Amino acid sequence: LNPESITLDPAAEAQLEQFVTDISSRFTQNDFHGVDHGSQVCMMTKKMLSRISTQLSGDQTEHAASDLHNRTFGISSDPLAQFAVVFASLVHHVEHEGVPNSQLVREEHPLAAKYNRRSISEQHSVAVSWEHLMQPQFADLRRCIFSEEADIRRFRQIVVNCVLATDFVDDDLLTLRKHRWEKAFVRGRTDDSTENLNRRATIVLEVIMQASDVFHATQNWHLYHKWNERHFFQAYKAFRSGRLTQDPSIFWYKSELLFFDEHVIPIAKQMSECGVFDSTGDEYLSFALSNRQQWAAKGGDYVASMMARYHGQEIEKGRSKRAFRRISLTASNATHGASSA
Repeated sequence: LNPESITLDPAAEAQLEQFVTDISSRFTQNDFHGVDHGSQVCMMTKKMLSRISTQLSGDQTEHAASDLHNRTFGISSDPLAQFAVVFASLVHHVEHEGVPNSQLVREEHPLAAKYNRRSISEQHSVAVSWEHLMQPQFADLRRCIFSEEADIRRFRQIVVNCVLATDFVDDDLLTLRKHRWEKAFVRGRTDDSTENLNRRATIVLEVIMQASDVFHATQNWHLYHKWNERHFFQAYKAFRSGRLTQDPSIFWYKSELLFFDEHVIPIAKQMSECGVFDSTGDEYLSFALSNRQQWAAKGGDYVASMMARYHGQEIEKGRSKRAFRRISLTASNATHGASSA
């Protein structure tokens, strides 16, 4: 009834902090798929989970807890599942290459062959993070997360499933998730079997992960534009370095509209339809529709302004480097003159 009453083993708590520190250092310095994004997604996941748990705040009774357990398909009283989705949120872009999976396939990158050209970045992030979690220095932390073999399997299964849910491009995964949704919430809307309740719980965890991953598009316009620009800069740098075949300034306007229509808005609708998040789904959908409307009206101009800012930053960097070289050369000459004297 009161998770705050649980006291963690200090050793496990210290190891958790060390794990987060270690994982944070393994993010690539990308404009978008970096540690800032991982941190934001992790915080959004925690926020969405709290929206579930705070439904109990007015009635701290076993009856209320039982009712919430049923309405959230068991998630509200499943600490392992909650921790797993937060864990997945933090690690899901560790060591991201800064380019889409399709580019890794095109380059015949070693990771593409290792993961059979499917969800490459996502699988790699899970592998890196899991390997680190299994290190001896995190023994107390692991005992805190799972104590039995069945818990280990379930924890890993949830983490893998949640991270793969952020692959919005793989057609097979998209089809699988669509069929699962129809089976759980459309055709199976009156099916309260354990199997279907577990299926619904799986979907809700995926929706939490997906909504958190596209958080910038379901919040205010300022936040959306900030992260959209960071994503554009990342893509444009990849193009300039020869790691994207097409200039993103050509397709960015239309691709963002598709992003809203095919991913962001459907995810927000699922949040409302699954009945777990109360008004949060409607709130996210409202922001998504507003951002989509503004992008449709102003997106072309924003792409032009992002291009201008990118090149302006590059010019300033060039000036700074030239100024640094001049200062270094002056200092070197002064030192040389002093030593000669």
